[in-house]
Amino acid sequence: MRKLSHLAALGVVLALSTGVAAAATSPSLTSTEYQQLISLQGAASAGSLKTLGAIEALQKRCRSLSPVSRLMRTYRADCTASTVWVEASFEALQRVKACVHTHTVAARFACLGGAYAHLERTVRGLYRAELGVYRATVARGFTGACVRALSDGPKALADEKQMESDLAKTLAAMRSRNLLATQRWGSLYDAATTESEAAATHASIGVCPHR
Repeated sequence: MRKLSHLAALGVVLALSTGVAAAATSPSLTSTEYQQLISLQGAASAGSLKTLGAIEALQKRCRSLSPVSRLMRTYRADCTASTVWVEASFEALQRVKACVHTHTVAARFACLGGAYAHLERTVRGLYRAELGVYRATVARGFTGACVRALSDGPKALADEKQMESDLAKTLAAMRSRNLLATQRWGSLYDAATTESEAAATHASIGVCPHR
């Protein structure tokens, strides 16, 4: 999630209460890869993704990345997965506001269930996409600061894996109408999300060797 501006935790508890073929073995970015990635990084950090319009604009940039190498293919998938997760998070927050009229735990869970089921799927996709970028970056031969600029490191990846686990347990608790378990796992998901953002690097891709 290093490419995206920080998104506030969902507050579940409160709510319920580019290059050429040779690039595959080269430890430097081609000019195409470098220009596209540095441009994407600038667009993603230019401001907070506070509206669906801003999210959709970044999604278009993701789709415009040239799949000319394994690194770029995984980066394109990761960029899309990241924006889809932000979009699902935004929609879940909106759903929380829409469900405030419910008066029972069962009704509240029924109201929120669809949005959180969708969010859980996007978190799974996000973790797998981030892991794919990390593996492609290491396989390409990048090291040190460049790895941290191009991909989330082991700590952030572990936090993202924890997000996936905690949200799955939150959703299971909602489906079983277990309020206390929902609050517990929802709080842990929020904490893991904050930890993942803190662990993610914000180094410039400019530190990477490039042509």
